[in-house]
Amino acid sequence: MPSLNCSFPKKLFRELVYLLRTLPYKLNHRIYSLIHGNAQKYLDDVTGVIHIGASTGQERDLYNSHDLNVIWIEALPDIFDSLQANVCGYPRQLALNYLADQYNDEEVAFHVANNNGESSSLLEMVDHSLMYPDVSSTSSISLSTRTLDWIVMTESIDLDLYDAMVLDVQGAEMRVLKGAAMVLIRMRYIEVEVADFISYSSSPLLSDMSSFMSVCGFTLHYLQRTSFVPGVGTYYNAIYKRVRS
Repeated sequence: MPSLNCSFPKKLFRELVYLLRTLPYKLNHRIYSLIHGNAQKYLDDVTGVIHIGASTGQERDLYNSHDLNVIWIEALPDIFDSLQANVCGYPRQLALNYLADQYNDEEVAFHVANNNGESSSLLEMVDHSLMYPDVSSTSSISLSTRTLDWIVMTESIDLDLYDAMVLDVQGAEMRVLKGAAMVLIRMRYIEVEVADFISYSSSPLLSDMSSFMSVCGFTLHYLQRTSFVPGVGTYYNAIYKRVRS
């Protein structure tokens, strides 16, 4: 009688273990959201968003439902092509292809991730791979940096139309903000992805980000846990609100 093949694909096994480990925390996140409300409720209170680290513009329908003006900024040329195609039917949304950073005109190695570029960064991964074992940087391309202030001036962006900023630049959020002094003083809300562990090299911790935002005149308005792995740490969606100029 032939023996049964009981082998189990290693990748599937890792994914199953990860799911079982994180399921309680995902349920907790869902319960937290139900109790404390929708993280994006602040969008009811703004006129426009500058979204840096746009990827393919997944939030385009969300922004459109709030009737917002949107500037999308994406660094990777291939991903930018998809972004531009995705938002071309939204007359109040504009896509721009720049790598936003703290400094102008620096040539950097931009690390490209294998998850459709979503985890790509100008910083190298550190403990990000412990949080997401199947995500890694598989290549790099040379890109030139631009500050957000430079982008706004060069593209003649009317900041009267935008009073919120969303940053999802994989650990480089504070770097972008340091190159956006002119823009930052016009913002009322800043939404960032931030961790309490070293996900990317030199990436700020949640405490670092909150201290920096306090100096800039913002206070933590909303904090939402998005990912958690025991022994590694937590990713948060943090929304800061201006309290003083």
